Amino acid sequence: MTTTAQASATAPGSTAHTDGGWDLVPVQTRSERPRSYEPSAFGAPTGREVNWKHSPIAAVAPLFADEPGDEGAVGITVTGPLAAAGLAVGESPRGEAFVPEDLPSAIAWQRSAQALYLKVPADAELDEPVEVVFTGSGAQLRAHSHVVIEAAPHSRATVVLRHEGSAQFAQNVEIIVRDGASLTLISLQRWDDDA
Repeated sequence: MTTTAQASATAPGSTAHTDGGWDLVPVQTRSERPRSYEPSAFGAPTGREVNWKHSPIAAVAPLFADEPGDEGAVGITVTGPLAAAGLAVGESPRGEAFVPEDLPSAIAWQRSAQALYLKVPADAELDEPVEVVFTGSGAQLRAHSHVVIEAAPHSRATVVLRHEGSAQFAQNVEIIVRDGASLTLISLQRWDDDA
């Protein structure tokens, strides 16, 4: 009589492959990032995150506190052929093309009671740029801002966002370009050295 014996598939004392035994796979693509309007959905950056690894965490740490900004910390001046308006949280089109992806962004969303809103009218072609100047009043002052720029269908415009002075400033810029529109956005970061 003949019997067949099967050998063990694993060597004695070995264990199954575990890929390091990690319970959490790090975020691999932008679409996997957490997104929320609520600051409580995010932890404070530590500097180990890919988006924060070159940031001076200690210098920007005040922007991680969910507290109101300082009165008069950043002045805003708009010049050019468009009038600025305000948009409250929940007022359209604020939030149509933007959801915060980190703590300072979510705080800026919540703490900006009125977003600066610039709308280029449909079929308008602006010959001169619209310039928005953000002027910081001091490196020890904190401010939050949300800007919504909308180019209506078949419009054409250039918008310049110029930042100067000093402040601890968290800002979101939401850009909405409708069908057939062309919008050129220029952001100048001309902050003082202590900003």
